[in-house]
Amino acid sequence: MGVNIDVNHLFPASAIPDMIRKAGERLFTCHISDQDDHERHWLPFEGKLDWRAVIDAFVEVGYDGPLIYETHIKNIGSIKEAVATIVDNYHRLRDYAIKTGAGV
Repeated sequence: MGVNIDVNHLFPASAIPDMIRKAGERLFTCHISDQDDHERHWLPFEGKLDWRAVIDAFVEVGYDGPLIYETHIKNIGSIKEAVATIVDNYHRLRDYAIKTGAGV
């Protein structure tokens, strides 16, 4: 048995990195979205989560499980557009982690 961290249902947003650390090796999955201390299901970078701190916490606990996007994407005309939006956002999150040295 393990823990799923759903960053959209944990408040305040500033406490999420410490919650990840507390879950530690019990962390099996993570639902990814952004928020503003209220449930929003926004794409990462649309809210107030400190993504560098979140990524640092994942690295500190050795998390290598899935990042499951759980977002509301508006103004999308097709599944293909939705997938492209999520892939682009994931690449932005990955590039941000590399650029900021998160986890280093």
